[in-house]
Amino acid sequence: MFSFRQMWNRFNTKNGYATLNEFKEAILKVSKTKSLSPLYHCLTLKDVVFFQSPVYLSEIGISISASVESYIYLEKEDRNATSKILTKANEVGIDAWSATVSDHAPNATVFDDDLIRQTIQGILNETSDTFDTHREYARGLRILKSYQKTRSGSEFVDARKSELIELVDGKVEIILPMVSLKADLMRKSLYFIGKINLLQERLKRLPEAKRRPMHFTILSDGPLPQETLDLFTVAPITIQTLDKENNDE
Repeated sequence: MFSFRQMWNRFNTKNGYATLNEFKEAILKVSKTKSLSPLYHCLTLKDVVFFQSPVYLSEIGISISASVESYIYLEKEDRNATSKILTKANEVGIDAWSATVSDHAPNATVFDDDLIRQTIQGILNETSDTFDTHREYARGLRILKSYQKTRSGSEFVDARKSELIELVDGKVEIILPMVSLKADLMRKSLYFIGKINLLQERLKRLPEAKRRPMHFTILSDGPLPQETLDLFTVAPITIQTLDKENNDE
C-alpha cells in the first residue's frame, strides 16, 4: 500500500497520467468524499494486450450492477469467464499498432499462451475429481512442487494446485501427479486417460493450441504394472516413477 505521493514517486507516469495533477484530479473525480485517501492499494499490470475493439461482458452473458464501486470477481459469476473473454478477444484481434509502438507490449504469443492456459484451466475445472483423499492430494502437491524445482517454466494451472503446465518453446506440456492405492489404480488410470483425451479433443478446436505440439507427463509415486502402462499408449504421455523417499519430505 502507498500514499498518493508515494504512488506517484514510485510509478510516475506508469500510473497512466502525464502529470501529478492529472493523476490527482482523476482520483478526486471518482472519490465519494472528493478527497485523497491516506493509503492506496496498487496493482502492477504486466504483459498488457490491447485489442482492435472493445470486448463487452454482455457478449459472454455477464452483466455488471451499476452500484459496483471499484471491481468485481468475474469468475464468481462464471468460472470460465476469463476463457470466454479471451476467446471473444481473439475474434476481435490484437491492436498491431500499439504492439509496434510500445517497447513493453507483449507479442501475440503472450496472448496465445493466456488463451491456451485459460482453456486448459476451464477443462480441468470441469473434470476435477473427488477420488483423492486429503492425504493423497497432499502427496500429489508435494510431488508437483518437487518437480517444479527442476523445471523453471512450469506453473500451477490454477488455485487447486492439482496440475502443472509448461508453455515453453512453442510446446504445451501438462503435468499430473498420480497417487493411488493398488486397489484403486485401474479406476484412477481410466480417469486420467479420459481427462487427457478430453483435453486433446477440446484443444484441437482452438487454433492457437492446435498448431503446438502437446505432451502429457504423469508423475507416479510408485511403479505401475505393465497392464496399466499399456493403457497410456493412446496419447503422447511420459510416465515418470518417483523415488518415494525423496518426495516424502
